[in-house]
Amino acid sequence: MDTIFILWCCNDASGIWTKIIPPVGIKESAIENSTFKVYPNPSDDLVKIWNDNDLEVSYSVLSIDGKTLLSGTGSEIDTQSLTNGIYLLVLSSQNGIQQRQKLIIQH
Repeated sequence: MDTIFILWCCNDASGIWTKIIPPVGIKESAIENSTFKVYPNPSDDLVKIWNDNDLEVSYSVLSIDGKTLLSGTGSEIDTQSLTNGIYLLVLSSQNGIQQRQKLIIQH
């Protein structure tokens, strides 16, 4: 995600002055604290899923508008059928842990 700064410029009798307004937002959860690791991300044809409990993982790949494009179980996702873009990856383990994260596809 890109960071956008706002530059505000004004001119009054004493001269020109500027003010830079820093970005405000919510940070994404830290990857290193995740139960699941997804790599490579961005990906082109195959995404691998690692989880720290070696449990079976169910996955769903959703489009931005919420449609399920791929789903299944296992430690690999074949993404060749997806077009370039950003998707939502939903991962669930047998013990009920669920995680959502962005998945970027670049062929």
